[in-house]
Amino acid sequence: QAAADAAAFNAGGAEDVGVAVDGGVVLLTGIIGQTAGDGLLAEVGNIEGVEGVDTSGLIIVDDDMWCSPAVKAEPRWACITYAEWSGSTVTLNYISNDGGVAFDVNGGYHYHFFSNELPVENAGNIADGAESQGFLQGKPPWDVWDDLADPEAFTFTSSMSFDVKPEKYCVRIANSSHALESLGSGNCWTVDDVS
Repeated sequence: QAAADAAAFNAGGAEDVGVAVDGGVVLLTGIIGQTAGDGLLAEVGNIEGVEGVDTSGLIIVDDDMWCSPAVKAEPRWACITYAEWSGSTVTLNYISNDGGVAFDVNGGYHYHFFSNELPVENAGNIADGAESQGFLQGKPPWDVWDDLADPEAFTFTSSMSFDVKPEKYCVRIANSSHALESLGSGNCWTVDDVS
């Protein structure tokens, strides 16, 4: 059990992955990114005395979808947990941490939601000390949101209309200048077609 717990910790999944051992079989549950998950499975499979690994309760997602410990270590962060396309608009659910100061688009930190067709580094304005590199021209291709209307809902519907379902939808935290101070302050999520 201790070796399996250590493997989950080493993979970066200690917070998101449950580990149990039953008769030489390691049962893994929870959610983890692909790269970390591959490392976890390889390490657990090599533990002396392990007769098998049960992953029926483990969800392995694309690396950019995992709300990893690195994302949650940011001062402010958001992670999408579900996204759907209704034939023209995207609606999603998310979780977040505002660092103790409510998100506010009027001079404060807030969310930028955008399709993964936009590179993350272009999802915020250029500003000193920021990691975002800005967009090329025209209207910013992201939605600005602060959830002040209903801070307990954690649901967002895009103001942008799409003729084709986006592959994924993403979120990052922007500052009062609409710049992303950290490209790692959020995730992306595969969009389901419910139209």
